[in-house]
Amino acid sequence: MTAAKQNEAAKQDEKVRDFFNRISDGYSEKYSEHNPFHHWYFNERLHTATGEGKIDFNGKTILDIGTGTGALYDFLTAKGFSRMTFIGCDVAEQMTEATRLPKENRFTGHCYEIVFPIKRFDYVFVLGVTTYMDGTERDRTFDFIQRSLSEEGTAVISFTNKASLDQISHSIARPFLRVFQARNRVSGQSFRTYSYTKKQIRELLDKRFRFEKLIDINQTVFPFNHLFPRSAIRVARFIQRIIPGSRLLHFLSAECLAVLKARTAGRPAPETVPGAPLLLEGLGAADSYLTTDAPLVPEERETSGLAPAGNGKERGSIG
Repeated sequence: MTAAKQNEAAKQDEKVRDFFNRISDGYSEKYSEHNPFHHWYFNERLHTATGEGKIDFNGKTILDIGTGTGALYDFLTAKGFSRMTFIGCDVAEQMTEATRLPKENRFTGHCYEIVFPIKRFDYVFVLGVTTYMDGTERDRTFDFIQRSLSEEGTAVISFTNKASLDQISHSIARPFLRVFQARNRVSGQSFRTYSYTKKQIRELLDKRFRFEKLIDINQTVFPFNHLFPRSAIRVARFIQRIIPGSRLLHFLSAECLAVLKARTAGRPAPETVPGAPLLLEGLGAADSYLTTDAPLVPEERETSGLAPAGNGKERGSIG
């Protein structure tokens, strides 16, 4: 990478980090039931990403890259998964400080620069994050995920849909929003955002992972979703029912969700960094995505140095 590109990447990283640190206070409230459309939008992503209730996460190791204020952690603990080992990381320190995640389970920085107490994860989630990653950061993140998945591990990564009507509308509106300085909105910021076509997503991921599926999620159109939020939710649900799997659905979907499996078979079971506890001793490979036949998990699991789910500071769940 040239010095100019390094400088550009550093500025992008700094702007994104500063923005999310600035809006961290009350960020989770933005996606609460008081804001109906954002609540639906955010939870639609979480619901789909976690297998629509068909996966047992108890006994699993989970890494949430770009954990923010801990929405995924809140969502899963609200569903009763108290025996998972959940680790979250984010570049914005003030976002992670606002989570319910125990302090020892949250990390600040880029995932590829952090020494986690676990080397292999059953599930790795990257939700709502690739939009802010330049090419170098994105590739380093994907390389990290590739080498950090357990033998049958699953990665779930969301992308902003470049071909969507919502993205087209945002692209048109963004220059005006910048003029009016929408300080607490992504569209009003000076940092770059990134969107992808289905072809681009496959080209990025096929060389690193085994593709399971690409799901169209969050049917929405800006600014209709802000002006008439409850009507926007009803329209989105109607669209999901009448045109599932169609090109029109893809055009109306703001995001694509990629579900991936580790490409290389025969890896050893999840292991830890020297000196850290072996978390998954005795467990087999992770469940296949969307399976309903979850294996039994041990009744007791001791994890020295990492807190079990549900032991963070109390705060209202987003889920």
